[in-house]
Amino acid sequence: PSPLPIGEDLATEDDGDAFNMGESKRMHSATPFPDLSTNFMIDLVEELDASVKNHDWRTAEEMHLAGITKRGRVTVVPRGTAEGFTIYRGHWVYVVKVQKESGWLEKLEARFVVDGSRWDCEWDCFSGATPDEYVFIVIGYAAVHRRITFKFDLADAYQTQEWPDGQPRFSEMPPGHVDYDSDGQPMLLQYNMAFWGFPPSGNILDVKMQSIWREMGAREIYSAPRLYTLQRGNDNAHVVSHVDDGLVTQDSMDTAKYIIEKLREAFGGEHSVKVQFSSESYKAMSLAYGPGVVTMRVTQMAVDVVARRAPQLLSQPRISAMPRAAERLIQELRDFVRPSPLPPLTKEQKNAQQWIGEVKYLDTIILHVKYVVHELTRHMAYPPMPTSAQLLTYCSHLLL
Repeated sequence: PSPLPIGEDLATEDDGDAFNMGESKRMHSATPFPDLSTNFMIDLVEELDASVKNHDWRTAEEMHLAGITKRGRVTVVPRGTAEGFTIYRGHWVYVVKVQKESGWLEKLEARFVVDGSRWDCEWDCFSGATPDEYVFIVIGYAAVHRRITFKFDLADAYQTQEWPDGQPRFSEMPPGHVDYDSDGQPMLLQYNMAFWGFPPSGNILDVKMQSIWREMGAREIYSAPRLYTLQRGNDNAHVVSHVDDGLVTQDSMDTAKYIIEKLREAFGGEHSVKVQFSSESYKAMSLAYGPGVVTMRVTQMAVDVVARRAPQLLSQPRISAMPRAAERLIQELRDFVRPSPLPPLTKEQKNAQQWIGEVKYLDTIILHVKYVVHELTRHMAYPPMPTSAQLLTYCSHLLL
């Protein structure tokens, strides 16, 4: 394949949870990368569709299809099977996995994601999330009191939940992998589980997680959705649960083992839930210990984002406040009116879309960055330039 940059996962689509891969195999031997530049990143994203014809990307697609069909979660069926049902379409999402320590290529992954914009059922698609302020309290309390802390992540979470109404959903075959029946009609994919891309899939998983915590005896905090307390003897565990992952803190290892065991029982065994014991970070937050003080800050992820999007900031002094020029730029965002119909996005706008998504994930700690990122996300479909790039540069500089 073409040379690829050092950094976090890179994909051709900004598809939220679409990058939460399940099981996959190493496909490539280690291959070094050239130095990273923003323009190189943009060019690479545009070239991925063309490079999918490369043998390695084709192999990644076939491995993905084989993985989801062999488990019975998705089946290939004749077109007549879907009579009376909505037939959805989808697209491929391509991800480059690299080793963070060395920047060497680890593997290529492809994933077929259903386009759920045509979802026609009046189902609840909301998934609760604990407010950041409460997450600060849980992590801070655990750090100060040196509590046992672990993070959990459900493997293949969006492939294992049954449809509440028992009815399957259908989509066209993935591009480049169309099969035909005896009458010459293209076959369809039948989804027997609530897969990624379907709007209610997150809610279905969220509802199951709620029931699991209730069965363990945990109580949800009324003012903080998906924040639970779980009393076991003299130990009071704190749980931050977010759809398919979460953070748990407790004083006793017995409590930790009990929670891990119950989660694995609920989701299919030892390999269904990945666990990492760590008191130092959760999502984009980390803790720094000093004499009599614990400081909360963003992780190395912030540096990685800057290295990809604005590497010149790494050689500049850090800043602690948003420049006054940002006020004018924010007003420009508010006054901006999107053209209708929307013209094709430029390379710079596509780069801004990915950059907004990355900074959005890192805006938890610094609240005035959160405010600016909120304004930027309102223009995610068509970022106004150069206003968006300038504001993103300021935000990234503050997050360092």
